[in-house]
Order: sequence, then C-alpha cells, then structure tokens
Amino acid sequence: MLNDKIVAISGAAGGLGPTVARAFSDAGASLAVAGRSEESLVRLLDSLALPEERRLATAVDLTDEAATRGWSERVIAKFGRVDIVLHLVGGYRGGTSIADIAAADWDFIH
Repeated sequence: MLNDKIVAISGAAGGLGPTVARAFSDAGASLAVAGRSEESLVRLLDSLALPEERRLATAVDLTDEAATRGWSERVIAKFGRVDIVLHLVGGYRGGTSIADIAAADWDFIH
C-alpha cells in the first residue's frame, strides 16, 4: 500500500495518465497531477473520488521551466514533499533510434 505517499504525475490527463493515476490512487497515494487542461485534471481526480486533502490539479505548460518549477512549489506547499515522480509527457521525432538522438534534438520548443 502507498498510504501517506505523495505521487506527482505530469501529463496525467492523457495517454497512460488516467490508468497510472487510478493505480496509485487505489493503492492509497495522494496525487499531484499536472497537464495542459485543469478541467481535464479535475475531471480525472473527480473520477477517482479523491478527497481534497489527497489531491492537487495544476494546469501548467511543462515545456516552460519556470511554470514547471511553479508546479513543484505548489505541490510542496500543499503536501510538504514528493515521494514518487512520474513524467508521462514527451514526444519522439522518428527516423533515428532513441539511443542515437543528440541532446539538442530533445528540445522540442526551439
């Protein structure tokens, strides 16, 4: 069981996010979820029936370093710590194996 554990999940409302969030919630963890749409995140947390003291939804542009730092500060302000971090946001530019991608190619913004 994960009672009293704090799990931060970026990209929680899309792809694998809802399934992962449910698994951690069912195991007793509190969730701090982030993604593009606060509405989607709140809908996710509502579907998990998490009480207010075990949940935090934050709309954030995870490609923005300052915004991401702001999310982490909100999580710490609410829960005091983070025990598990799951980063479910990402992308892939095809044509090259992941092992051979140059570090600069991971910058999807510029």
